[in-house]
Amino acid sequence: MSSASPPPSTPAKDTNLPQLETYEHFSACVFPQNYVVSGSVMPRYALSVLCEKMDGVGLRNYLFAHFKDRIKVQAELPGALRCAPEPGKMVLEALQGFHGGSGFNDAELKKVRKCCLMLMKQLRIANAWLSSKTREKALEAAREWKERLVAIDSGNTLVALGFLHLVSAFGLVSEFILDELVDCSLGATIHEEFPELCRITGLADRVPDIVQKLINRGKHILAVKYVFEFNLVDKISPVAILKDCVEESKELSKRLTEEGKTLIETTAREIHALKSVIKTIEYHKLESEYPRAIVDQRIEEVRRHKSMIKKKLKMKRRACAQASTAKLLLHQQQHQPQQPQRKMQMQRQQQSEFKRPRTQTPNAVGHSAIQKNNVNEGDLTTHQYQYCCEEPLVHSSVCLFQEHLNPYMNSTAVQFGMVDLSEKVQRRVQGW
Repeated sequence: MSSASPPPSTPAKDTNLPQLETYEHFSACVFPQNYVVSGSVMPRYALSVLCEKMDGVGLRNYLFAHFKDRIKVQAELPGALRCAPEPGKMVLEALQGFHGGSGFNDAELKKVRKCCLMLMKQLRIANAWLSSKTREKALEAAREWKERLVAIDSGNTLVALGFLHLVSAFGLVSEFILDELVDCSLGATIHEEFPELCRITGLADRVPDIVQKLINRGKHILAVKYVFEFNLVDKISPVAILKDCVEESKELSKRLTEEGKTLIETTAREIHALKSVIKTIEYHKLESEYPRAIVDQRIEEVRRHKSMIKKKLKMKRRACAQASTAKLLLHQQQHQPQQPQRKMQMQRQQQSEFKRPRTQTPNAVGHSAIQKNNVNEGDLTTHQYQYCCEEPLVHSSVCLFQEHLNPYMNSTAVQFGMVDLSEKVQRRVQGW
């Protein structure tokens, strides 16, 4: 007996997933009667297996692992979901990790949420059958989601977008008041899918309210976008919104300055808002109603104001530095005023202690030159020399060596005309 071979249209297998036990099981899963979905492509083997087993968490993890290939995977999802006995229940199981708590960091949680959004969107496109029990569980999850969105994740755009996808995928629009849907949808307005979800959930008639709420939140550029997206130009003036944006940027700059923000931050945010206004004017061709030269002039005023403030701050810092330097010098002078004078006094005192008068007689001076009976009273030079010799040349308490009472005088000086006064000095010291 020859073994049966699989049909040529069998999808390629993914070795990372467990294989099916028999070929009959595989064929029953991959080729149901309602397998082909309009606009979809044949799913790969891994997606079909996961959906047939109703493994919602495994399906989400597969999308997470193949996130770079998400465009192709997304096109195959509608057909793969048809392999699941109850695709709505499987997708609800995959949503368990949307709000975290599964050990994901911020970047991984963001990717998980995008995978969940992909599943809900393709579930809506597949238009799969939903049991009443599954719909009840989806309604319970949507109510908890709304409470979380209002209380905790009001600023998270993916959470708001996920709520709208959940309501549209499981047909829960009638279970909520439109005002609640409007409030919960404001965070999702930055996503490209929002206009489509507005039309699906019946919020298209409430777009003027959404536009006004966006203006109140300071999101004027988004408001202008939806004015043109839903053809509301006759009802709401986009030029008026843009002018209000320019004025609001001025008030925002003042508030940020009062809050203590830096000059760089305040001017950068105002200039960014003004440049966004210019781009909107050019994109929607509004220059005839609102010339961009007006906004350009405002940008130049902001830049001049910034440069002027920076110059004033620079001059103020320089003046403060000079004042602090002068204060420091004054403090040093007050606490150490006498140090240079004391040093000069000590130097002068030392010079006066070692200063000795010079003799004006170039001839040799003998022993008789210092005797009193031979001294000429009119000879002032000899008298000075005699007076110098009569004074004690050294004190005994400061002698370095006893054999040299005067270390600056020795016997060698006699050879050069100096009188040997060691004996006379010794007598004078003993006389003390």
